[in-house]
Amino acid sequence: MSLTVSQKGGSNFPPIPDGTYPAVCYMVVDLGEQISEQFGNMGKQVLIGWVIPSETLLIDGEEKPRAVNAQYRLSLNPKANLYNDLVSWRGKEFTKEELEAFDLKNILGKPCMVSVTTKESGGGKKFTKVKAVIAMPKGMKEKPELTIPKVTFDMTDSPLSDINNLPEWVQKKIIGSPDYEARLNAVNTDPVEFTEELADSEDDLPF
Repeated sequence: MSLTVSQKGGSNFPPIPDGTYPAVCYMVVDLGEQISEQFGNMGKQVLIGWVIPSETLLIDGEEKPRAVNAQYRLSLNPKANLYNDLVSWRGKEFTKEELEAFDLKNILGKPCMVSVTTKESGGGKKFTKVKAVIAMPKGMKEKPELTIPKVTFDMTDSPLSDINNLPEWVQKKIIGSPDYEARLNAVNTDPVEFTEELADSEDDLPF
């Protein structure tokens, strides 16, 4: 699966105040090949999203939790941001076996602390940026729970129709990827059924 490893977009919503919040992972999306703004080259990327239950917005008369996301190069190289955030979140290093094939879907539903800061885009719009992801404090009795559906998309295994479950700006990123175009143009166009339930694990971290 392409989510086995060997941010952006301002909105009309006000930024979340700078700070560190209990959060829970609800989204893991395979973006395929994307251009790296930092290095200017192409590489596989993944979008990870967290819900912050303590921060809410009134939308259509209903209080809904705020969410934040971060975009990563899909790599467990020790110098990669994804590697460092996962190690900080887990509170331990990866084993040699895990480094060979770690399924990112394991982080769905897992709690953590997310540190955020407010940034300003080139157009002057402010948005919330994930600065750090760390483990929950030891002894913290009340851990955040996921109260919204999990969101996942795998460029290799998910039915292409699942893209419709994603935010429009995320869909545009995926559609612009050469991996998505290759999937569309594949000789065998029958979608692979992805019916495995993402079971809620009662195991403690790490993942």
